[in-house]
Amino acid sequence: MKELYYLAGGFYSDWRARIIVGMGLKDGDYFSPQEHNDQRAALTFVRDDLAAIDHSTAVIARFHSAHACRGTAAEVGYAFATSKPILLIIEEPVPELFLVALSQRMFTSVDAFLEWHAGRKARGLPVISRPKGKMIHVPNE
Repeated sequence: MKELYYLAGGFYSDWRARIIVGMGLKDGDYFSPQEHNDQRAALTFVRDDLAAIDHSTAVIARFHSAHACRGTAAEVGYAFATSKPILLIIEEPVPELFLVALSQRMFTSVDAFLEWHAGRKARGLPVISRPKGKMIHVPNE
């Protein structure tokens, strides 16, 4: 089965491009709400975003500030409710513990996430490995 990653997070930095390049993702390997939706039509982009989460393998979500990421928090909550694995990048001094509890793994920066991903890739491990239909916590490796 092809991996499809939903990239949830703010639109005003290059973090998505860094993830796409760092993971070696191609078109069709990821869904970025910033690229695929008419952000002016709220009902359209919410519907499209939730459908994309439904079809994704996992959600990679970046938070740079809890106050600026309410939409991202909604996406993470939906992903959790639909049993999608969540990889969190929280780049703030004190992470929101509620969000951390929803994730399979948390990183403090995009660079830390990409370093972890490179290590898994070098060992031939998938980004997400879990029994179908179950939420698991991925231990530190």
